[in-house]
Amino acid sequence: MDQFKRRGVGALLVAAAVMGAGVSACGSSETIYEIVDGPVATGGVSQPSGTGGCAGAAAGDGCGGSDGGGLGSGGDAGGPGSGGAGGGAGGTDGGPPAGGNDGPPPNVDKGRPDIPVVTGPLGGNGCAGGTCANPTCQPLGAPAPIGDLPELGYEARPSYIPNDVIIPTFDDTPDGTGSGNWTSLGMRFFANNDMHVDYFINTNNYCGPILADPGCSATLQDMLKLHNPANHTVHHVHMGANMPPKGNVPQSCGGPESGVTCEDELAGVEMTINTASKGDRPHLTRFRPPYGQPYSPPNPTLPAVRTSVAKFAVAVGWSIDSGDSSGGPFTGQQIADNVIKEIGSGPGAKSWGLLLMHGTFRWTYDALPILFDRNSGYLKTHGFRLGTVEDAICWKYGKHSWEIISELTHQERGPN
Repeated sequence: MDQFKRRGVGALLVAAAVMGAGVSACGSSETIYEIVDGPVATGGVSQPSGTGGCAGAAAGDGCGGSDGGGLGSGGDAGGPGSGGAGGGAGGTDGGPPAGGNDGPPPNVDKGRPDIPVVTGPLGGNGCAGGTCANPTCQPLGAPAPIGDLPELGYEARPSYIPNDVIIPTFDDTPDGTGSGNWTSLGMRFFANNDMHVDYFINTNNYCGPILADPGCSATLQDMLKLHNPANHTVHHVHMGANMPPKGNVPQSCGGPESGVTCEDELAGVEMTINTASKGDRPHLTRFRPPYGQPYSPPNPTLPAVRTSVAKFAVAVGWSIDSGDSSGGPFTGQQIADNVIKEIGSGPGAKSWGLLLMHGTFRWTYDALPILFDRNSGYLKTHGFRLGTVEDAICWKYGKHSWEIISELTHQERGPN
């Protein structure tokens, strides 16, 4: 189905043409936002499906494959397939399944849903809404040495995160009206439940180029105002692989035939976010590699990719896979049950920490109230609490992600 293909055509750094000027310096952006009642205008024009992505790729080329030996072999923002790397801490940083993300139910507005209007700068500090669990950035025990390659890994039971904490993360975002508008619909649920989550952003994937689509651009603005954005590459590429572009859409980065470097893919997201935030967020110091590659399991290209990533951000893995990208179609209850099976009946019973989900599927949206309703959700009723990616970085290293990257690069990075 067309809505499952990686979307958009155009040059990698199309954002540079939109942006014009260079990246500005980042200052402190601890801002208390004013929530204003009332709807946000609907609308937005979806872009036609591109010819890029993993749709139609041959099995075994890493496209759409299982990233972690767990809940299936769907792919992430690319299409069905059975290639990819196995192993890791459970599951798939996967995406468009073979069978049907069939759009919003009939009673859901396909334009941008009503969410609170927020005024103020578009900066941030990894603690949107003041709802993080480690606001003073204290380590849990002795802080880990930063070294040259800081990262949160793929441990199912990470010792540096309290065992009652679940950190919801949503990859491949945003999508647009042509793909279901699930990112924006999810943000409406979060607004109603005082939740502020971590979104890993592609700027030319489901939406693309993101600033050329009014609906996608508006969703991105809401994300920057209300949540914690992070980098996920421009095109959702296989990092360190050697796949030639399809048309002019990169499929990999860093390989002789890739056509782009991995640094290009990270820098391109930063340029777009800098433009969208009017300079309030020139850098993103949290990053997740698409498909978890080549981190989980490690392969020979990992050292080079790690070196490139460390110039930009702390790499972020996951501990729990919701399985929302491992095929489908699913029901929201099935996705919730996957998570419940992984985390068990209460804190410490099974896994905890970083939860991998995708903000682009109907079934993920349908699972949100089952898991996260502020009164009746499973996490609330079973003694879990929510955290953020920045919380986890602080628990591990005793420093914020931007402080870590500033030390490594000797270039100023501010809160984001």
